[in-house]
Amino acid sequence: MIDNVQWDVDDPNTLRADIRAGQDGRSVFFRVNQRSEENPSADRIETSEVAQIVFEGGNNGGNGNDGTGGTGGGSAAPKVKSSRTYTKWKFRPAAEAGDGPAIVAGGVLRTST
Repeated sequence: MIDNVQWDVDDPNTLRADIRAGQDGRSVFFRVNQRSEENPSADRIETSEVAQIVFEGGNNGGNGNDGTGGTGGGSAAPKVKSSRTYTKWKFRPAAEAGDGPAIVAGGVLRTST
């Protein structure tokens, strides 16, 4: 469960939240560093977003800094990941969409540590 979300409409590129799953005191910081957009045709948009994700506290998946591999209850060093999200959007006229969606999107998320 995510709790205590901090996000500002005037700075939409950053988000901070506490993760209460397991009550291990973990938090996450998410920052978008780069965006791009292309319009290959009038009814299509292709977007890309590069972000940095920092997990702090808890055992961060068993990478504890207490020498026990995260099982001894010690807090882990921050874990930093980067992600890139590619999304392709297609806008369909109401007559073409029928009962379906007017906007169709497909995306790919790639992360690295």
